[in-house]
Amino acid sequence: MNGLRNLKELEQIKTACAGINKFEHEADDCLRSALETLFERGNDARQLIIWKEIYESLESTTGRCSDVAGAIEGILLEKD
Repeated sequence: MNGLRNLKELEQIKTACAGINKFEHEADDCLRSALETLFERGNDARQLIIWKEIYESLESTTGRCSDVAGAIEGILLEKD
């Protein structure tokens, strides 16, 4: 995101935003897989809840990054 300082590298910024969105979709897949494994193997309800919250917080973080990338892309569209 170094290109945000001068907005001269629009293609580089767009590519970075697309990469962020790709990672967010991968994080969604990872969350589903991790939760599936957690519920299949989890016997301790307390640990299950703790890990579920951790996994969901991590995915939420990637979701917020994707939101920021979307906002940046919106700004770039207005600039074009």
